[in-house]
Amino acid sequence: MTPPLSLELLRQLSERIEQAMGLYFPPDRFLDLDRKIRAAARELAFLDVEAFANWLLSSPLASDRVRMLAGYLTVGETYFYREPRAWEVLQREILPTLLTSRAGENQRLRLWSAACSTGEEPYTMAMTLAQTIPSLQDWQCLILATDINPNVIHRAKAGVYSAWSFRGIPSELKSRYFCPLEKGQFALHPDIKKMVTFAEANIANPDLIPNSGLMDVIFCRNVLFYFSPERVKRVLERFYDALVDGGWLIVSPVETTYLTDLPFVPVLIDGTTVYRKDALNPRKPMGWSVPTPWFVPLGAEPASPLVETPALPRMVWPPVFAPEELPLPKPVFVAAVSPVAEAAPPPPPVVVEEPEATLSLYEQAQRAYELGKYEYVVATLLPLCRSLDTEARPTADTNQPFTLLARAYANHGQLAEARSWCEKALRVDQFNPSLHYLLATVLLEQERVTEATRALQKAVYADPDFVLAHFALGNLLHQQRRYADANRYLTSALSILRRTPMEDILPESEGLTAGRLTALVNSMLGGNRR
Repeated sequence: MTPPLSLELLRQLSERIEQAMGLYFPPDRFLDLDRKIRAAARELAFLDVEAFANWLLSSPLASDRVRMLAGYLTVGETYFYREPRAWEVLQREILPTLLTSRAGENQRLRLWSAACSTGEEPYTMAMTLAQTIPSLQDWQCLILATDINPNVIHRAKAGVYSAWSFRGIPSELKSRYFCPLEKGQFALHPDIKKMVTFAEANIANPDLIPNSGLMDVIFCRNVLFYFSPERVKRVLERFYDALVDGGWLIVSPVETTYLTDLPFVPVLIDGTTVYRKDALNPRKPMGWSVPTPWFVPLGAEPASPLVETPALPRMVWPPVFAPEELPLPKPVFVAAVSPVAEAAPPPPPVVVEEPEATLSLYEQAQRAYELGKYEYVVATLLPLCRSLDTEARPTADTNQPFTLLARAYANHGQLAEARSWCEKALRVDQFNPSLHYLLATVLLEQERVTEATRALQKAVYADPDFVLAHFALGNLLHQQRRYADANRYLTSALSILRRTPMEDILPESEGLTAGRLTALVNSMLGGNRR
């Protein structure tokens, strides 16, 4: 295994990443940064992690490199109706006030899920609107969902979730808005799914804050603590500008301390602190009296099951509005507001629940892997994999736990163990291109270049359209200055990419799209013509 990156190189990477993406890796997180950079280098077939780091530092991080890194540097932990008190405040107090003020003339609502991850938060917004607004078809509703990580955006658009995502949702809403699929998956109802527009965007970038002055509600939860204090201040100031006067910002309880010096007005509602834009009276703590509910309460029994009512009210669905298209609404708050001495302290941080008992060991480990908890994956899968390994006739089903265990070991830097379990999986399925590719990435980090090259060639043989294997071989040969051989594989990769939609996430990559790999291959081919 190559040695850890130097502290100076990590410091430079941290500064460059913070400038380009807003993500903050202080010295006490350098070990985490080293691990994430190492994983990116391994999967992109760079022989030398230090060379990869210097490549990232060779010029200001272009958008393609930023998006590629986002898949490795960000981890999304979310589920439906996470932090339920925030959703109760939205449904029981904020939405009725907005609906009353807009009734009859300006019947539009605009909500934004910033850093939406895999989509549970914006889809919860959509379900909440469907529960709250009696005549949904009479309203123009925009739910915008953005994230810097193209991989999670791709998954969010699919609208398919495992049991892990439902640990915060009432069972009756799950049965109403989701249809069961195979292997414990659930598909979101199309009429809820189409209420959300997804877009790839970095909230740390001032040019990508949408709909300035037009948002009614912004959710930005459990992301601010990834930014430096100065970056947090700038992001929150942009949120302030993006809201209508009287609009609302909802953050996680653990992030309320970030708003103490900003003009948002803290509003205490049933023990939960949310933030309102009041341009005339900034920073004046407010109390909030509850209006009489006239809507369907959260979790109420639906009129009939989803299978009997396949279509929810249709939305009038505009694209993201340009400022000149909409008049600024006049917020009229019907609830009486009375000052209080000071806002109550925020509730304690929400403890992340353990996986549901209904999840198999493999499913629990898979979710932990997505969250970067590789030690948990090893502890969970190792006894299972050892048991499967002793069976007289292992089946193809053993590939999943074997492969996931190998990946967890690799990401944790335990390369010998990663290689061992990958080879065990290959003995069961010797023509699996993904396994050959995984083995190649492990061998590369062990500096076994010849064996890694053979593994990549086997991956290409098993799947001639495995574009990442073609690219890895080309990159590997390019670094050995074998430019003619490198061009052959890179040209093959380019030929495959031309048949692939440019927005598609490539298999075995962490958010790398066909369009971005095309740009990278073209760049390398240009440099190889000598």
